[in-house]
Amino acid sequence: MSQKIGEGAFSSVYIGEEKENRKVAIKKINRTTSPSRIANELKLLISLQGMKNIIEVIDIYRSDKDICIVFPYVKINDFKEILEVCTISDIKCYMFELLTAIQGVHSHNIIHRDIKPSNFLYDLEKKTGWLIDFGLSQKIEKKNEDVETDQTAKRRKFFFSSHLAGKSKPIISRAPGYLIRDSRPSMTASRSGTRGFKAPEVLFRVEAQTTAIDIWSAGVILLSLLCKKYPFFTSKDDIGTLVEIGTVFGDEEMRQAAKFYKRIWKSNIEACMHPAVPFEKLVEMAIKKKPHFPSSVFDLLEKMLMLKTSERITADEALRHKFFSD
Repeated sequence: MSQKIGEGAFSSVYIGEEKENRKVAIKKINRTTSPSRIANELKLLISLQGMKNIIEVIDIYRSDKDICIVFPYVKINDFKEILEVCTISDIKCYMFELLTAIQGVHSHNIIHRDIKPSNFLYDLEKKTGWLIDFGLSQKIEKKNEDVETDQTAKRRKFFFSSHLAGKSKPIISRAPGYLIRDSRPSMTASRSGTRGFKAPEVLFRVEAQTTAIDIWSAGVILLSLLCKKYPFFTSKDDIGTLVEIGTVFGDEEMRQAAKFYKRIWKSNIEACMHPAVPFEKLVEMAIKKKPHFPSSVFDLLEKMLMLKTSERITADEALRHKFFSD
């Protein structure tokens, strides 16, 4: 191992070299990481080997007390660089590669749980990408593919107040909110993932989460590519991100989504008190000119960013979308 090329909460990545003088990337998992988490990541990674657009595992070994995973070293473009130069053709290739990877993961009944640009290594020149980092991934049972039942759901109120307005100036005005005081036991739903890419059901703390959360995250990436803005959602906490989503979808849509998830949404924030902003208009506001993108990309974006999981497109359906055949 030599140069460190990346670092996360649970691991560091270094450049290494095999005996054949081939460069490799070595993921060194932090010693503080729980054994069960390490075992889960390794098990899922191995089960996905051979799937298209999933990073290859060359070797796994122990160095002192550290677990190391060896991957091919691949040439990639930084996502911000991709944002600056990408054409609609580039966006189409990027999203097709990403959705192919996600479809492969979902076909094994696995939720990745942390879809974001830094976990999708992409080479603009070769138009190829590799999905990485399965540290938060989760194997699910088919019976969990539905939202909570009336018996298991816990209604929880989310109240948002305009007097907490932030100082930043994003594309459309936003303000953070807070969870209304609630004496009931806290919910145990998983909230893992990266802020700005978490799906509404994760932010609403729904217990029965599905593969649909990965599609939402991929939709946020598509939105960033079209708007040339990264990150798109910039709040530092889950409640703030919910409000940011509310400024895009409007109060009524958020109320209906909350009801679908057996939650209650209450807001007096002016920025949320409007109908949903069409995605084409949102992109126009971001790039400050009328976008010359095919209508099919906005249709795909809308289907990926549906607030309700029952209405959100699947990876299989997305790959067959008209946008990729135009």
